[in-house]
Amino acid sequence: MRSQSDGSTLQRVSDDAGNALIREEAFSVAPASESKSKVPFHRHVLMDTWVPEISAAVLMLLCLVAIVVILKEYQLKPIPDLPWGLTLNAIISTLTTCSKSLLLYATSVSISQSKWAWFKRRKPLQDLQTFDEASRGPLGSMGLLSGRTVNSVASLGAATMILALAFEPFVQQVVEYSVESVKAPSPFATAKKATSFAGDSFGDYVMSSAMSGIWANEDTFQTIPSCPTQNCTWPSVQTIGWCNKCADVTSSTTLDCQINSDFAKVSAGLVSTRQPCTVNFPDGSQIVYTANVSLAKPDGWVDPANETVFYYPQILIQSLQRPRSRNSSYLGVADPVLAIGQVNFSSQAVNNTFTDLTVASATQCVLSLCSRETALSLRQGHLSTNILSINYGRLYNHTFEGVEDPVTCWAPDDKPSSFEPLPAPSDYDRDPVWVDVSSSAFCVANAQWGRTLQYVLSGVQTMRVISGSDAYFEDGPFFEGSAAPITVEHAGDKGLGPIIEGISLSLSKLALDLDNHTVSGFAFASETLVRVRWQWLTLPFALALAGVVLLASVMTRTRQGKILLWKSSVMAVVYHGLEERAERPINDPVSNMGVTAESTRVLLGKSETGKGLALHVQY
Repeated sequence: MRSQSDGSTLQRVSDDAGNALIREEAFSVAPASESKSKVPFHRHVLMDTWVPEISAAVLMLLCLVAIVVILKEYQLKPIPDLPWGLTLNAIISTLTTCSKSLLLYATSVSISQSKWAWFKRRKPLQDLQTFDEASRGPLGSMGLLSGRTVNSVASLGAATMILALAFEPFVQQVVEYSVESVKAPSPFATAKKATSFAGDSFGDYVMSSAMSGIWANEDTFQTIPSCPTQNCTWPSVQTIGWCNKCADVTSSTTLDCQINSDFAKVSAGLVSTRQPCTVNFPDGSQIVYTANVSLAKPDGWVDPANETVFYYPQILIQSLQRPRSRNSSYLGVADPVLAIGQVNFSSQAVNNTFTDLTVASATQCVLSLCSRETALSLRQGHLSTNILSINYGRLYNHTFEGVEDPVTCWAPDDKPSSFEPLPAPSDYDRDPVWVDVSSSAFCVANAQWGRTLQYVLSGVQTMRVISGSDAYFEDGPFFEGSAAPITVEHAGDKGLGPIIEGISLSLSKLALDLDNHTVSGFAFASETLVRVRWQWLTLPFALALAGVVLLASVMTRTRQGKILLWKSSVMAVVYHGLEERAERPINDPVSNMGVTAESTRVLLGKSETGKGLALHVQY
């Protein structure tokens, strides 16, 4: 029963007979307007404004942003070693729990406040219970979505409540750990580099390196870098070395021999004649070979009247010449240390003529100093080399103060260099060397590299033919030149190109062995890395967005509809309950009240006194 006296509301609660716990008594509740005590400011802010909910939404978003920032910081990085035994999973889990709790709080309040807007129109009283249960969790939210209240803006909050069950499991799927090979700078991953070529070409170093290049396998010339994990990489190593080029010019090489015109002189009484055979290469360079024709009796068994002795070439290896040209470029390399050619001949002299002597194959090669940029990679101890660029530079003479003769210098370009003397190692003697490490230029006294290489390679393999009207004999081979016979034979079988390539590799290794400069690289090691699967954050961010949209929508409708901000307060129901209600038994169960509420239509409006609000029963 509710009675009114002087603006006060009097509520009497009667106990059932025999109930000793609750006695019949009356108590009065003073309206807020008559309260003598003022509401504390903090309670006003917490209960009568949207500050708590807005703060919760902001903090929720900040937690999610913090998760993204932390994950981005440790993405593809080793598992962090955090203080106090903290783990990355613990931090993410804590932020996830905070974010979800704040989301549910803001969503719950939004659902509760939306019910007051719902009752701005005539609605079943049972809906009040539906909204209240929906604000408590997923189970009640299912009820809100399964009835007429689905048309309320609170349905967005109900869906958020239900989907929030997967909030934490989704975030737990974001981080995974994988064992991978990680590249990191290492002072122990060192590769050698040469800043000069200080070998004395008349000493044992260059000579033995050239011979090794002819005969040894290419793997012999690999200089394995230092790598603690056997898996390292050096993206760019700039070093001085030796480079080479070769070209097969067989189709455009010609042979010019002037032998036939001298047969008459031989027959007239000359013992022998030596006449040039010129090999003409397509770039204008030449190799001149002197052919020998003789009437002398070899070993006393040739009849000069009937036989002629020919020495015709089979394999010819000599330096290239340009006697009538100032062009010093070969195969695009200006002033190379060595320009050399090889010619193999396919026929022989018969019937007192060299007419049948033809060029079977012709090869031109250059070998010179160069600056080479390479990318090195060591995988399980196996070295891989990728040449990024080659600069053949230039050779020139330079005079140093206090040095009597000009010295030979090499530089990668035409820029002036500032040279400093390079101290000689204590374990071997060499001629003076000056270097400019910044420009990769250097100078060497008494540089005789070209002569040494010519000495190692130049040679001719010939066959002797005794030809006449009654007999034909052939023997040999015979060898001329400074090269070892076995070297010439090897070049005839293998070709000049592979031999020059081997010498280039061997001399480059010598340059590294005689230098003590190194460059640091990156070492690979197996580490457990943090991998982020960003797609699993889609649901948490979608729910956060839904929560913010719901809160903003409810705030807007509350303001535009001039609805009091009661949120989920039970005081609103106590003070502004049904204006008129039927007497109900004191032991009336909730289920019975629910049945009655289904058929009871109420409207939130002014009370009969006009001094407050109440739910009016509509009949």
